[in-house]
Amino acid sequence: MWLREWENLTSNFSSFSYFEITSAKKQDQGSYRCLAKNDVGIVASKATHLTIWYFDSLINNQRDQFINVYESDAIILYLPIINSSPEPSVQWFMKSSSLSRDNKRIIINEKYFITSTHNLVILNTEYQDEKIYFAIIENIFVGGTKQSSDFR
Repeated sequence: MWLREWENLTSNFSSFSYFEITSAKKQDQGSYRCLAKNDVGIVASKATHLTIWYFDSLINNQRDQFINVYESDAIILYLPIINSSPEPSVQWFMKSSSLSRDNKRIIINEKYFITSTHNLVILNTEYQDEKIYFAIIENIFVGGTKQSSDFR
């Protein structure tokens, strides 16, 4: 009998020594073990943990966001919820206009900071900070790359 998180996956004991998952999904993640039964009794195997890698769509309306801020104030540009396993890499970029191809990667320094939830903080804003900002989110293990909406 096969169990995931101590819940039955098979209805009874059988002679099969394996459990097959034909198309793994996020819900299949967890600890699996086998119960073996003979005339002496029942024994449980050690648990084997299955981790599923995934990269879901960004949860937002994907429309450009228009931000107003006073000069010398700080601003936080919030990314939508990112559902990904393993944790994706996030890089922020800025460009001068929507038609330009001059994407410049933002380097963390005394002006720019990225939070643990991948949001961009811009400190001591100035007129020159009036640009278009966006993030590239990548999960190299799943092979996916997504772009956030633009922050203007």
